Amino acid sequence: MQLDIQDFFADFEVPPGASPVDPSALVYSYDDTVTPCVESISRLNGTTAGGTTVVLTGKGFVPNATTVLLNGIVCSTEYSQIGSYRGLHLCEWDLVECGGLGVTPTEITCLTNPWDYSDDAFHGDVTVNVPTGDAVVDGSVDWSYMNLWSSTTTWGGNDPPVSGDSVVVTYGEFIVLDVSPPSLYLLTLQGLSCSPRTWETWS
Repeated sequence: MQLDIQDFFADFEVPPGASPVDPSALVYSYDDTVTPCVESISRLNGTTAGGTTVVLTGKGFVPNATTVLLNGIVCSTEYSQIGSYRGLHLCEWDLVECGGLGVTPTEITCLTNPWDYSDDAFHGDVTVNVPTGDAVVDGSVDWSYMNLWSSTTTWGGNDPPVSGDSVVVTYGEFIVLDVSPPSLYLLTLQGLSCSPRTWETWS
């Protein structure tokens, strides 16, 4: 996602009792060259278990002083921010890459933490906070937490169900059928919330 950042202008009124000045001197310019902004994000969704690597590019990021929130959850830019899933530190899960995290003035590499089920998991804000405030992020960019049927983290580290298995999807789970499931013996959905959206919608 590319952002088109332009200059914005705001007029200021002279306070009562102040000496008259040239009105043109009271025009404040917002300069995009000094405004932190996110120009691209590598993906728009990740598993509710956490452990998804996300790369954001842009400008104005501050090493050791930048916080990334994906739908309200901290995306870890350093090891100390990384949480656990099912009692196991995310870095101990297979296929989770905890190296290379960090912030440069133009790029952020972070690792998602587990979703806390506190609100809607879909289409939450992407927020990048630096000491001067929040970076500009295109309004069409958002983040969704979901579980892919094909992912082992969806099944507690085990392989996805095979033909003849019985599956129970508990309340609060967000599962996307990114592959055609096998012929199951039984599928139980608790607290059913089905969405007609296809996998291509989330890609």
